[in-house]
Amino acid sequence: MEKSKKLIIVGTGEFGETAFEYFSADSAYEVAGFAVESEFRKANEMMGCPVVEFEAMETIFPPIEYEAFVAVTYIKLNRVRMRLFQECKKKGYTCASFVSPYTFRWNNVEIGENCFIFENNTLQRKVKIGDNVVLHSGNTISHQTVVEDHCWLAPGGNIAGLCNIGRRSFLGTNITLGDNVSLAEDTVLGAGAVTVKSLKEPGLVWVGCPAKKTGKSAYEQFHILEENFLGGVKRNGVEEARINILPFWRARMDGAVCYASNSSDSGGWKFKSLSWVLHKGKCGEDRVCGC
Repeated sequence: MEKSKKLIIVGTGEFGETAFEYFSADSAYEVAGFAVESEFRKANEMMGCPVVEFEAMETIFPPIEYEAFVAVTYIKLNRVRMRLFQECKKKGYTCASFVSPYTFRWNNVEIGENCFIFENNTLQRKVKIGDNVVLHSGNTISHQTVVEDHCWLAPGGNIAGLCNIGRRSFLGTNITLGDNVSLAEDTVLGAGAVTVKSLKEPGLVWVGCPAKKTGKSAYEQFHILEENFLGGVKRNGVEEARINILPFWRARMDGAVCYASNSSDSGGWKFKSLSWVLHKGKCGEDRVCGC
């Protein structure tokens, strides 16, 4: 295939190598190089291309000449890929999408930026795929289904018509959704899970047929509760949160009471444990702290 565009791939892992091979074989993109965050840069070259630091990639591969593709998997429930995609957009890049020529795609299907659609997927009429979505091989996405931003669908899923997959969700291999099923954001479906009913609680893990809750949140499953996912910072040795509460906690713990700091900074709610509860911050937004 004639190469008319230039591409920089963000990520040097297995997905980065896969993206290099697929874009090189079956797209109009010529891969010019790779970028990775400086702390993870272990080599100067990969697949015959230079590897540069992500923090400075726009000075070497300017957005006016190159497009970007973020080749990162579902680490931290898709949040690492989401962050790097958003940073690429801030740098001014158009993010390329790859659609395998061996996928069936009806003529009114919509696909966003930074998507990677492997071989043997079926995308029926009026399907909408958001930004930064990965569809591994062999999924059927039926008529008018919407897959929202930053999702990852493993191989072999069967999704019936008029479904809606909430943002950042992870769907394991061989899952099945009936017609008109909606999944809340940050939903995790284990391999082989089946549901014909909507799953409306955000941030839960479901397994089995019919799908049932495991009792563990998606944030625990992907090890993101106690880390920087909550936007925590250290001040005087005390952990503090600076972002709005996750919809999961809003849904499950609405109306709980806790103790808040007297900090003049409306974001300065102190954490004393990982027993998260909900309260109203001084700014009027929902916040989290531990009591």
